[in-house]
Amino acid sequence: MSAARVGLAAMAAAITWALTAPAAVAQDPECDIILPAANRLEAAFNLITADPPPNVGTQVQTAQSPLFGLTSPAAIDLRLWSSTVADQLNGTNPYHAADLDSDLRHARQELVEARQYCAP
Repeated sequence: MSAARVGLAAMAAAITWALTAPAAVAQDPECDIILPAANRLEAAFNLITADPPPNVGTQVQTAQSPLFGLTSPAAIDLRLWSSTVADQLNGTNPYHAADLDSDLRHARQELVEARQYCAP
């Protein structure tokens, strides 16, 4: 076999490997915003008690504010559920049935899912 054929065979093998090798999943650049926001949200959620202080809803809103404008499903879901919790605490959504425990449970689940989404 000539050197040219060996070179072509090696090149074909390399191209085949490159096309069939599993692609490394790149982390979503939004994770640089999602993860710190998730940490701040968790800290705010931990302040919620049966009789929460009056400023906890505002703390939840402040913690979730970096999520506005992000487009990944993890960021959107986390923002929506944390907004729901903040609305419950602040009493600003009269159209939502009041069930803070359920909303907080959903929001905490979104924290888990956001962290899984951003896991390397």
